Amino acid sequence: MNSKDILTQDEIDALLRPVKSNNFSVKENKKPEKYRNSFQKKISGKDVKKQEWLSKSSVPITIKAAGTEMRMQDILQLDQGDVVKLDELFNKPVHVLVNGVLFAYGELLLTDGTPSVLLKYIRQKAEQIKD
Repeated sequence: MNSKDILTQDEIDALLRPVKSNNFSVKENKKPEKYRNSFQKKISGKDVKKQEWLSKSSVPITIKAAGTEMRMQDILQLDQGDVVKLDELFNKPVHVLVNGVLFAYGELLLTDGTPSVLLKYIRQKAEQIKD
């Protein structure tokens, strides 16, 4: 594991700062347009056609808030209404997966009453390729 893959304590504290301890909470995001187009980069003429093609493509994005592992025997015995305990606290930063690959870490928000994620840390290309 590369040291770039590990968040420092300061980075972890910064990600957790807006979350209320021991309670799951979301913040109302009043100005989502502030973050729009912040990730666009200028490209050369050769790459314009590639970008146009890619910009029209769709890939699945998954937000993972928490998880757990269970034995198959226990999974097969689950019924509607059963409760599955999670290994992680729900107030930790969420993982943003693009096409199944960890792309970023974020914070859950409500934007105009719709659940959304504020991207707090986008992994570098080299980190994403390793996965």
